[in-house]
Amino acid sequence: MKNIFILFCLTVFCGCAKSITKAVIYGNTYDPYPVISKSTINENKIETNNYQSTLTKHKEVPLTDIHQNIPLASEKNKHAIGVIIGNKDYSNQDVPNVDFALNDAQYMKKYLINTLGYDDNNIIYIENASQTDFITVFGNDNNYKGKLYDWIQEGKSDVFVYYVGHGAPNPENKNGYFVPSNADPSRLDLSGYNLNLFYENLSKLEYKSLTVVLDACFSGVSEKGMLLKNVSPIMPKVKTSYLLKKNTCIFTSASNTEVSSWYPEKEHSLFTYFFLKGIQGEADIDKNKIISSLELDNYLSEKVTYFARRISSRDQHPQLVRNNSFDIAKIR
Repeated sequence: MKNIFILFCLTVFCGCAKSITKAVIYGNTYDPYPVISKSTINENKIETNNYQSTLTKHKEVPLTDIHQNIPLASEKNKHAIGVIIGNKDYSNQDVPNVDFALNDAQYMKKYLINTLGYDDNNIIYIENASQTDFITVFGNDNNYKGKLYDWIQEGKSDVFVYYVGHGAPNPENKNGYFVPSNADPSRLDLSGYNLNLFYENLSKLEYKSLTVVLDACFSGVSEKGMLLKNVSPIMPKVKTSYLLKKNTCIFTSASNTEVSSWYPEKEHSLFTYFFLKGIQGEADIDKNKIISSLELDNYLSEKVTYFARRISSRDQHPQLVRNNSFDIAKIR
């Protein structure tokens, strides 16, 4: 009998403790003798479900190595201008989403500010850019003087342009296109943004240096399959010769016929992950706290090529087009 009595007391105590705890969590007054009704029971069920939802909503996502210990620039680059575009969500049901694009864009911005010394106010940052957004920033066929042109200080501004999202070719003219969030993949000549126009308009800007980083493949094949139905992969015709003037380099995540892979474990694109890992310091071979475009190219060629094969069993060879090597980052 004694043991039964103790067990009964413990049960009552635990039930009270649970009620008191819930009262504290929800800011309610604890009543040890509530009136129980069907409505009370239903409300408690809803309350519990809401509490569980709150716990799920605020569940912390583990930080990866590039999210921590972001190095600081040795000096600020007050005239530098950045453009960062991350396209994850597409309105056309035939275009698959790019799962980690916003993670990529957000952390590229963090590195641009912290590691390359750019001013936050000098960064044009766009998520899920429409065709209008591309035209507004980079201009069109008739006028190259978009927002980027307006922001550049002639001969003083280092310019950094980053895009992550879909690219695709036009089967008719074989040109490569950025795929805006509202694009129709079957009519990219009307709803996309021409890659050749992008390069041509950039070449007309009077920048001090230009770094272009494109984490997209333009063959029409994506991590989730074909963007163009009933069309074989196409090697687009891309002219980078527009940009080959002093202090220009173009990093692309893969060759024209390859797919840009993801790195699911890190929740990033494979290429962007290693690009950030490189300027975090991994690419600094001579340990002089300066990461040059050539050092970064060598690092990306090794890491991306190996991990694309290891993770996805596919070939992916990052490309660098440049006229000379210059410093991408100088860190403390």
